[in-house]
Amino acid sequence: MTRARAILKAGFVLLCAVIFWLAVRPGSGAPTLGWDKLDHMAAFLVLAAYARVAWPRGSAVAIVLSLALFGGLIEIAQWQMGWGRDGDVMDWIADVAATLAGLALGTLACRLLPRWLTTGG
Repeated sequence: MTRARAILKAGFVLLCAVIFWLAVRPGSGAPTLGWDKLDHMAAFLVLAAYARVAWPRGSAVAIVLSLALFGGLIEIAQWQMGWGRDGDVMDWIADVAATLAGLALGTLACRLLPRWLTTGG
């Protein structure tokens, strides 16, 4: 694995942790785009595009299923934690829809990015 690829993969894990914290943190002080569904879609669009760039030869199905599971876990955590957050199946649907769009965007990015960044596993 190249150094660039290792940095991308570590960055993905960090991005997941940040998104999880923003989604479940107490209260309503999290940054927002003004509409809850748009917040979810932006987060999962970026996650999916990033995942495709970090794992360009990875299975698209695995990326979609992994991020769908991650979105579901966020909703369950929001529902269970009692910190003023509510789990919502419509948020999860927004996550999955944005994941599909982000995967397409990430695939396009892989075609446009320098070869040294997108080769390897």
